[in-house]
Amino acid sequence: MSFQIEHNILKKYIEEEGVTEVSIPDGVTEIGERAFEDCKHLTSIHIPNGVTKIAEFAFLGCKTLTNVRIPDSVTEIERFAFTGCEHLPNVYLPDSITIIGNCAFFDCENLTDIHLPDSVTEIGDYAFRRCKHLTSIHIPDNIEFIGLVAFSDCTDVFINIPVSENGEKVRISLVLEKMWMDDSLIDQINMLRTKNFSVDMRKTETKYLLLCRFLVLCPEMPELVAYMKEHFEEIFTFAIQHNFTEAILILIGWNLLNQGNIDDFIRLAIENTQKIGNPEIQLALTEYKYKHIKFTSIEDKFKL
Repeated sequence: MSFQIEHNILKKYIEEEGVTEVSIPDGVTEIGERAFEDCKHLTSIHIPNGVTKIAEFAFLGCKTLTNVRIPDSVTEIERFAFTGCEHLPNVYLPDSITIIGNCAFFDCENLTDIHLPDSVTEIGDYAFRRCKHLTSIHIPDNIEFIGLVAFSDCTDVFINIPVSENGEKVRISLVLEKMWMDDSLIDQINMLRTKNFSVDMRKTETKYLLLCRFLVLCPEMPELVAYMKEHFEEIFTFAIQHNFTEAILILIGWNLLNQGNIDDFIRLAIENTQKIGNPEIQLALTEYKYKHIKFTSIEDKFKL
């Protein structure tokens, strides 16, 4: 049985009477399309066990909705289901959820916390876009698809990636999309899962930033080290330009710097120091040259 509004009768009643709380009766299996759209007085909704789907636009524009519990029976939240629920502070999704549709929580401005269970395999386009207070979110382990700019206003989107045969995992922050055609998050996740670091990405910068983050977490992973050594000069240049100090200190320790490239890297570090006012990388490179490569003269020590 689907719970839907026929000819806007229920919606009109809720609005005219200023109804703030609604309890959907037992036996309902689906909250239908546009069931509570624009019910601006609604603050609380009780969804019973047995509901398996929250259809598209179901709670679109319910601006005062602050309390909603998704029962364990729900498997899918369709597109625009909670779009514009701007006062909704948190949502706990049960382990039964597998799909979060396009724009499902778009414009939920005050959403600060949401639990995404590992049962979720698909997160649609713009699903959490403009959730301005959702600062950190964990990507489920079983995710298979993440749509465009799904988390465009979050500051930290992370996943726990297995790094050893005994099940050890590390938490790594992914590189969020900045442009429409940026590499998708799922591409990054798949590269980390498979440890196939030679795969192509549309933006090399995205790949190198992710590799530098991963290197800090797993500095001895054979596959990662082998790839980064093969592309050492490009990645080292990127790390200097983006002031990735932790990764640079690890890369310096590989002893791949030599008389043929050290001066160029020091010059690049000096330029970076002039931009950001932090000489740590410049000093580390100069010290390495002094200890391992040596200066050709006193003048050489000070000319850079």
